[in-house]
Amino acid sequence: MAPPGDRRRRTAHRTLHGVRAHAPGGADLPRRVHGGGRGDRRPVPAGHGRRRSRAPAGGADAAVNRLLATVVAAALAAPAAAQLRGETRVEAVVVPVTVRTTRGRLVSRVNPSRFHLYVDGMEIPIRDISREEELPLSLGFIIDTSGSMGGHKLQACRDLVMAFLDRRAREDEVALWTFGDGRVLDRFHFGSGWYLVPRILESLRPWGDTALYDVLARVPEVVAGARHPRRAVILLTDGVDTASTMGPEEAQRLVERLRTPIYVLGVEPPPKRVAPSGPTYEEILARIAEGSGGRYRRVPSTREMPEVVGELLEELSSRYIITFPTSRAGERRWRRIEVTVDGYTATTRKGYFGRLPG
Repeated sequence: MAPPGDRRRRTAHRTLHGVRAHAPGGADLPRRVHGGGRGDRRPVPAGHGRRRSRAPAGGADAAVNRLLATVVAAALAAPAAAQLRGETRVEAVVVPVTVRTTRGRLVSRVNPSRFHLYVDGMEIPIRDISREEELPLSLGFIIDTSGSMGGHKLQACRDLVMAFLDRRAREDEVALWTFGDGRVLDRFHFGSGWYLVPRILESLRPWGDTALYDVLARVPEVVAGARHPRRAVILLTDGVDTASTMGPEEAQRLVERLRTPIYVLGVEPPPKRVAPSGPTYEEILARIAEGSGGRYRRVPSTREMPEVVGELLEELSSRYIITFPTSRAGERRWRRIEVTVDGYTATTRKGYFGRLPG
């Protein structure tokens, strides 16, 4: 596999825009955008998505990017245990938002005044909104290696992961986990050598039962070692569950409490329903993705994979981040989040555990 190109990243001070905040110790946080700005940002013409830059291994730009990513990670990333417990000690709630037109096209420049945030149905003033752009990406793959994934299904998963690696920027990182035959295995850690990934993918063999819903509880562990604040999990499965201790409804409630979006790629899910009057396998996969703030789509043919990978990487670079503090008022409980954007559609996480917004 050819190494990434040496095209230089933009310097970190152009990554996020707005009013500069300060982190403990005097380090600068990304620049923030306050609501009510003047006019929309310059729109991106249709069909002209942003190209992912690739930085050289050294130099001032790379050093600044690494420093910025470290500071943002300290400010935004939550411990894995806190994710699994449903954020029992919330001080600030981080809400990633993906904005699209009614036709599904990503929108990368929106006036902050168009955003509206609701917690338990009550509108909350947005004081802190930023946009991810060229920060490095930590991407965790979870691959179903159960018996139903044999043959060309597992090969499609291998091809898709390799397509992501071919499009990576130099500072991006990946982790690889698999589940099947009653086991969940950490195959490749964040920060490990890239050259190991093809070898690991070729060693995968389909076998045993599928505990799809149960593996969702391990998502916080998958991203626990990530170094970068821009994170996502990609789940590749056919959707057939034969061994989980929880059902699809409980699994959906679980993912709604996670801070990391899950992008589910369905590998030929069966068209039949899980139960005679229940949803189809594909509908369950879509609910899991949307419940976490991610998105669902089928794994395409090999020739379409570069296009799909490009779309997902662009989406992960076009999210907006709304952050708000919690207060000491009210009890700690599950609170529903909704974000709307005037003239567009918005996708985000469904809620958080904690007190009322501050």
